[in-house]
Amino acid sequence: MSSTDASNREDTFGAGRRGEDTSRLETRLESAMEGINEEDNPMLAKSIKAAQAADESAKGEWLAACADGGVKKMQGEPDAAALLRPAPEDNAIDALRKRRLAQMKARAAQKQAWLALGHGVYAPLADEADFLKKIPDHARAVCHLFAAGKMDSELLRHHMRALSAVHLETYFCELDAEKAPFMLSMVTLADLPALLLCRDGKVVDQLVGVDRSFTTEGVAYELGERGLVDFEEGTSYDPRAGKGGAASGPRDWRAAPEDDDASDEDGGGASDADDD
Repeated sequence: MSSTDASNREDTFGAGRRGEDTSRLETRLESAMEGINEEDNPMLAKSIKAAQAADESAKGEWLAACADGGVKKMQGEPDAAALLRPAPEDNAIDALRKRRLAQMKARAAQKQAWLALGHGVYAPLADEADFLKKIPDHARAVCHLFAAGKMDSELLRHHMRALSAVHLETYFCELDAEKAPFMLSMVTLADLPALLLCRDGKVVDQLVGVDRSFTTEGVAYELGERGLVDFEEGTSYDPRAGKGGAASGPRDWRAAPEDDDASDEDGGGASDADDD
């Protein structure tokens, strides 16, 4: 075999493998088209032309990896510079929307976790053993140590119910002082009602002196100052406004004592009537 024949065969082999000569599909289609009259076989001719068009369009196609992990079909010559170019950042509005959506999802998940722990209701405790069993399950808890039949205890119970419905971040409960001799040793009987403030299952502070001059907002403010609730001034604790709804108008809970004094001067003081 001469060197010229070997060279030609090698070049033909390389060209075929490189796809530089006619593709197999084109060869088969051209063979099939030979001797076919398009007018006599319109459907066959149409099918062959469609196959040829599909084969032509497939040339130059390539797959590109997307930022979301998917794959996208591309056409034309790959642009190396475009592939190496970093993806454009989301505009400020899109970034803000995504951040707020993530925050909403996180808050919803946290709310469900609190509800699963029994938050959102004002829970009565049977005795000290019940207190020691349930309080460790909560990062923040407020226990109302009350004296049965005492007016201030009844008023504080009303505030605690309203607070528990709004401040889901905290567990609210109550315990009769007569059933808690050890806890009663922490406060004097004269200081009742008292709020025992708990963090991670331990009593870390107490709030006494909460009397009829306090509004629900006032109690919430005092608890917020001690980190037991996430207090926001202007929050409505009126159940008719919905849980945690915004107040319909400005409400200054700090003015409550002066308002009570004014009502007493008018002869309609509730405190005098209660004392009588």
